Amino acid sequence: LRSIVEMKINLVREKLGKQEDIPKTSLSIGVAFSADGNKEDVYRKADAALYEVKEKGRNGYAFYDLSAFAGHSITSFV
Repeated sequence: LRSIVEMKINLVREKLGKQEDIPKTSLSIGVAFSADGNKEDVYRKADAALYEVKEKGRNGYAFYDLSAFAGHSITSFV
């Protein structure tokens, strides 16, 4: 899954990098999963992961991981 996220980020960076008329941009992504299909829960967790990336300097991605630290953890890659 990490390689898919990295591929999408690189694709967007490549497309935006070729357009000289737009300001410099960055891409931050939060990824979350749900065992029970609760959309609101997934959105909340993905949002938490997204803001973790932004706090670390933007331009990266993070996974919301349920398996660590009492059921809640965020793993980020910038």
